[in-house]
Amino acid sequence: MRCYTCGFTNANGSKVCEKCGTKLKAPTEAPVPAGVQPGTRVNNVQVEGIPTMRGAISNQPAWDIEPEAEFKCAACGHYPLKSEVSNESPCPNCKSTGEKEVHNGTMSFPNLFFGKAVAHSTPKVKLVDIATDKELEFEGDDVVLNRANLNPTDQSISSAQHVQFTREKDSWHVTDLSSNHATFIQVNGKVGVESGAHILIGNRIYRIELE
Repeated sequence: MRCYTCGFTNANGSKVCEKCGTKLKAPTEAPVPAGVQPGTRVNNVQVEGIPTMRGAISNQPAWDIEPEAEFKCAACGHYPLKSEVSNESPCPNCKSTGEKEVHNGTMSFPNLFFGKAVAHSTPKVKLVDIATDKELEFEGDDVVLNRANLNPTDQSISSAQHVQFTREKDSWHVTDLSSNHATFIQVNGKVGVESGAHILIGNRIYRIELE
C-alpha cells in the first residue's frame, strides 16, 4: 500500500506508513481523469469526485487523505507526524511510544547522617600553678604558650613562644620552643605528655590536666 504523503510503498494491510508514520487509508474512489467532469460516465463507470487540475495547485484537500492535525515527537522532536505518538503509532525516527521512561537506581546521600549525634568536646589544656592552685585553661588541639598568656611579669618565659602542646589522635605532645630551653619535663624535641604530670616553665612549676 503506497503512502500518499512520502510515496513509500508499504506492505498490503499496513495501517501506518513505516517511513513517515502517516496513517494509511485505502482509496474509496478513483481520482477524476484530466478533463473529465464529475458526474459523467467513462467506460460505463460513473465518475465522482473533484476533477484533476492542470497547471495549478488545487486548494482542495487530498482526495484520499482526511485532514489531520500535525504532531511532534516529544522524545526526538521529529516533525510533522500525522498522529500522536503512541504504542500503536510509534515515532518513525526514534521509535518512541510516548511513554516516560523510569530509571531505577541507588541514590547516595553523602551529607546525611542517620542516627544519634555524638557530641565532640573541644580539646583543652589546663595548667595548675602548684604554689597558688591558680588554673590556666587553653582550648584547641594546638596550643602555643608564652609570657603573655602565662605570666606577663615572668621574664624567664619567652615572650614570643615558649612551649607548644599538640594533640594527635588520642595523645598529647609537648614541644619546647623557648630560646633558652627553659621547659622541664626533661624535653628533647617532642615527647608525649599525660594528664597529672608536672612541668616547669620558667621559674614556675605547673601540673598538667588534659581533657
